[in-house]
Amino acid sequence: MNMKEKVDYAGSLGEISGEQFEKALQKLNLGNLIKVEKVTGGVVGQNVFLTSTKGEYVFRGRPFYDEQFDVEKFAVENLREKTSVPTAYPYMIDNDTDIFGFKYAIMPRMSGIQTMNGGTLILDLSKDERLKIARAMAETLAEMHKLKYEPENHQNGTNPFPFAFEYKSSEAYAESIIGGIANEIEDLIEIRSSDVKYINEIIAKNKDALSVPFEPCFLMDDFKEDNVLFSNDNGEWKVCAVFDFAMSHFGDCERDLSRISAMYIDEDASLAKEFINTYIKLNPPREKFFERLKLYMLNERKGIWWWAKTQNRDLWDKNMSLTEWLEPYLNVDF
Repeated sequence: MNMKEKVDYAGSLGEISGEQFEKALQKLNLGNLIKVEKVTGGVVGQNVFLTSTKGEYVFRGRPFYDEQFDVEKFAVENLREKTSVPTAYPYMIDNDTDIFGFKYAIMPRMSGIQTMNGGTLILDLSKDERLKIARAMAETLAEMHKLKYEPENHQNGTNPFPFAFEYKSSEAYAESIIGGIANEIEDLIEIRSSDVKYINEIIAKNKDALSVPFEPCFLMDDFKEDNVLFSNDNGEWKVCAVFDFAMSHFGDCERDLSRISAMYIDEDASLAKEFINTYIKLNPPREKFFERLKLYMLNERKGIWWWAKTQNRDLWDKNMSLTEWLEPYLNVDF
């Protein structure tokens, strides 16, 4: 390895030399650099795998908002302390910018089976295996949601989340969700007047469900198979690692169900049903659960539509209307 040669790691990292990675490892007392591997997958492109004389690590650089690494460290440490969710610990941060020109974090590289991002192809797994994986995902998310909001953390400064959550009332929370959906409809690309009507009808029919009080809990807000690793012990699938807590915050834990459910619906609606029904057995829902799920699904899918259209991602038929695209997600009979 030419330690001085800079390699373009694409994404947000740009060009970095082995010498720079070596300095980062040594600064955190993690040994000397042996190997650098590019990471496939991920939207932002912040990660690189490092092998040193002391072990295997994940390098995470150039935070896309100031508090990102502090938020992730808080999530890793609190989930480790207060739940059984497996995370990469210790999560080490260097806030100095002298080596790379940006802050970075390094954590142990966890081993396991990937079903996404270049790992085990879903097509290679049987339907029974996919159902077991959906159940394992539900079990992990139910465990994650045992981490509850503690107001004192905001008061004494130990909670780094940039969007401090204050649960003033269920009505105020409902207004924030509905307002967010309604106010952003006009910003969506390639929508029709019939789409706006459809969305407003979904809101009107289900909005009362948001007024049911809840206990604020930890939300990963990007819970999906891309961000976990699995173990398979004689056919028993379990989640053995969870990572990428950049979008995490506190709120109604049911919001975490929408993204993974939508991805399962894309593959096979029976996976979404297995996931949802396993979750609610472990974490019995409040009344009007399925009405809220529709609104949370609508809110999450709206964001995916906006992202795909603004990034010119051809993820579905260009001639499909927003209503046609949304309907399969909102009409599943769980």
